[in-house]
Amino acid sequence: MSQDQLLQLTLDVSKAHRRILIHPDDQGLLCFHVGDQLYRCLTLNFGARASGFYWSRVAGLMVCLGHRLLDHHHTLWQYVDDLLAWLDQQSTPLWSSALVILYMILGVPFSWLAQAALAQQLTWIGWTICVRTWTVQIPTDKLSKISMQFVNILKSPQVDIKDLQSVVGRLLLLTAPWHHLRPLLIPLYKALHTTPTTMVGIDQVSFVSLLDMVSDDLHGAAVIIDIPPS
Repeated sequence: MSQDQLLQLTLDVSKAHRRILIHPDDQGLLCFHVGDQLYRCLTLNFGARASGFYWSRVAGLMVCLGHRLLDHHHTLWQYVDDLLAWLDQQSTPLWSSALVILYMILGVPFSWLAQAALAQQLTWIGWTICVRTWTVQIPTDKLSKISMQFVNILKSPQVDIKDLQSVVGRLLLLTAPWHHLRPLLIPLYKALHTTPTTMVGIDQVSFVSLLDMVSDDLHGAAVIIDIPPS
């Protein structure tokens, strides 16, 4: 099937991790403070290791069911909560509708206005993909952000660790299709690894307790000091 006969379908699951309920016995493992109040999570949240573990299985089930339904010349991927399908142009209205109806029957919510699209060229997980010209490129706005970050870093005598981490994250996305460029990021990783030590002040009582817990040559075992809030 040539690129002129393809159309792309992209769907985004709305609040994917929040759709997975936590068992009542485990809800105490994901808690957070707001002021003096302690709250527990009833659903998984983005960033927790358990969220990726369980959602990847749900996403895998979505892809498997999609393959079984289409059963036609197609390609189907899903990255976290973003789904991308390449379908035959002539039968795309039928197969894309059938796929969406299947997920709606299963109760999968989508972000229709922001992410859903059906075209030969669209943006998926930060990449502009065109099956008509068979090209993949970084959107102009993302390239501008990366360029501006480098300009700011070169101008500044000191670089904030968060800015450096942000640049590395964007460059990892940029070099994802071309892994042979990844060694060029070694100086940035070295800079992240050699960040200066941060000085933290503690009260005299805690400092004396710390000295009592280490040997004279400062090779004592690692300890955790529980310092009550002031």
